[in-house]
Amino acid sequence: MASTPSLRDAGLHEVACPVAVLAGGRDPIAPPEAVAELAEALPTSTTDYRVEPDAGHFEICADSTANATRALITQAAS
Repeated sequence: MASTPSLRDAGLHEVACPVAVLAGGRDPIAPPEAVAELAEALPTSTTDYRVEPDAGHFEICADSTANATRALITQAAS
């Protein structure tokens, strides 16, 4: 059986721009553990990873998470 490629092998550690990674705590499609794996493959100096505890998969774009999303964008832009 072929092994699954690791995100760590995808070259994400070379990303030089700020990256905002936002996960929904109630997301069954991309749970925080899976999103954290993506965030951990990126450079810690340029990555901001946050979990919005009450958000599901599509709620990340809803009004309930607008403040968290705005904060990530503002931080990345500064």
